[in-house]
Amino acid sequence: MPKALSFELGSYLRSEGYLLDKAHRIRKKEIYEPPLVLWNRGFTNATFFDYQVRFQHALHSIAGTQGDGDLLLFLTAYVRSKLARYFVFHTSASLGTERDQVHMVEALRLPFFLPDDDAASRNSVALVAKVAAKIRRLKQEVDNSAATLLKKLGRPRHGPLFGGEDEDDAATRSKWFQRQREKANKLQEDLDPLIYTYFGLNKQEIALIKDTCEILDKSDTPGSLDGAKSIPTLQPVDADGLEPYAGMLTATLNGWTSGSLRVSASGGVDSKIGLGLVRLDQTKSARRFRTRAVSGELVAALNRLEEASTEQSGTLAYLRRPWVFDQTRIYILKPAFKGKWTRTAALNDAAEIYVHIAEARRRAK
Repeated sequence: MPKALSFELGSYLRSEGYLLDKAHRIRKKEIYEPPLVLWNRGFTNATFFDYQVRFQHALHSIAGTQGDGDLLLFLTAYVRSKLARYFVFHTSASLGTERDQVHMVEALRLPFFLPDDDAASRNSVALVAKVAAKIRRLKQEVDNSAATLLKKLGRPRHGPLFGGEDEDDAATRSKWFQRQREKANKLQEDLDPLIYTYFGLNKQEIALIKDTCEILDKSDTPGSLDGAKSIPTLQPVDADGLEPYAGMLTATLNGWTSGSLRVSASGGVDSKIGLGLVRLDQTKSARRFRTRAVSGELVAALNRLEEASTEQSGTLAYLRRPWVFDQTRIYILKPAFKGKWTRTAALNDAAEIYVHIAEARRRAK
């Protein structure tokens, strides 16, 4: 019986093109044919290739025809964008652990439509062309710079940029690569707004994406104890650090109001007890956030109020929202940590404050 099963399996493997003397199957040539986009399993980098490359299973690829060059360049910028990172952060099973990984099936769930799709805007074709042109321009600059470097190092035009050099050459090469990385990162910063426009995102959605990528994503599962010391969400904020939160909160509330009055914010941080305070006032017109000295006595009183509103249930403590409504003013009190004063937190707080006010008006009637 085992022999018969082995024979049937061998026939199947041969029919499917698998190698019987090695522990891997024959590679399909199409996987490596340009143009193609490669990205790593950690979903931290992506690269476009217009020439044939060989790679191992730690990389994933999407290839196309020669006529798909602009679309694949746009796809490269998209995979490298904060928007794509935001999506996989919320949907992948392994991202956020000590060994970040986005599986191929998860990457293929990324929302993506072509310029001729019904969901695309009128300027989608122009946006794709603009992104592709910017990337090609950088590629030409890098090629020219590489040629200059090779000449300086006495290497052939198509020779390698690494290996076999002395310390001075190694230092020169290292600085060159660093400059190219900086150029690529700067280009990605310029491309992200074009990608947001392509997908029709508004300011609030962009704020959520940036908070997730710049703060929350960098705060998950540090790889070491030293890394845990610099978790972004736990970094202290000063009065100026409250501005992103206050700006988003007032802009959102003012966008929902239907009357003539607006909401303006001011606030500060009491570093001695580690609390931040934002005060919302009714004003005739919207004003920019203003920093102000925070009375230690006021903060202490609000802190005692917060403690009094905490409900204990066994070993668990349920903390109510640290808001105080004082006629036409609202005080918001939170620990002075960056994670508490993000634009994402402002959007959540704005929704709850609006509901609270609406409910209070309904009951007053």
